[in-house]
Amino acid sequence: MNEKGFERARSVPQVDIDGALYFYTSDAFSQMNNGASAEEHNRKQIDWIRRYHACGIKVDTAYVMTAFGC
Repeated sequence: MNEKGFERARSVPQVDIDGALYFYTSDAFSQMNNGASAEEHNRKQIDWIRRYHACGIKVDTAYVMTAFGC
């Protein structure tokens, strides 16, 4: 979910938002999915932590994303 999707989801009371972080180990995979290097995307997770905390959402999950053969 991007920032715009997050704000839209917050405006719908029936939507439950999980505080999840996503980290990439492969630049090629991250570039294909996010248009950013793994390092750039991983740094953005700090903003998501701040965003979640500001909204009272507990960060309780982290995913390490990778792909083989990229």
